[in-house]
Amino acid sequence: MAPMKRPAASSSAPSKKQRGSKKELVSISKVVKSAEDYPQSVRAMLCENMELSLGFCKEERHEVQAQVVEMIQQVVGSVETSLQSRVQAAQQKVDDSEAEKAKRDSELQAAGEAVKAKTEAHTAAEAADQEAAAAEGAAAKALDAAEKEQKAGDVYAKCTQQGCEGQLRSAGDFSGRRSVEGKKPTH
Repeated sequence: MAPMKRPAASSSAPSKKQRGSKKELVSISKVVKSAEDYPQSVRAMLCENMELSLGFCKEERHEVQAQVVEMIQQVVGSVETSLQSRVQAAQQKVDDSEAEKAKRDSELQAAGEAVKAKTEAHTAAEAADQEAAAAEGAAAKALDAAEKEQKAGDVYAKCTQQGCEGQLRSAGDFSGRRSVEGKKPTH
């Protein structure tokens, strides 16, 4: 029987010199593509050479590969700085909004207290208005009674001066009244 040959290594399998997972390279590539501070051509070049540069151990990299890795680090660093400044700006907005919220909460509480005070004042004013209306009604009744009494007194005085006591008896009861001279009338 003929001796068997060893099978050839597959060309699609990564060599021992390459390292780094595909997921990590995809993540770094996304970060590099998002770096808007750099021209599109530079970002595309770095993404194209990323696997050839980052896929090898640091000791096994060629000088050009090391330069590409340094460029990638610069781009990733600038994206990180940009993101940190965005986070700080967002945090500042949150802090400002919390201060504004506290201010508005205190204004809301003050407005609520003002509404309560005005509601109480309105209720008191309505009660005073009802009391005034009742007093006005009582005063109107007293005025009507006084006007009737005044009319009757005027009739009595007129008749007393003219001597028409017969008319007085027909006009009403004036037994408690005094005549103009201060004497009680005789019936």
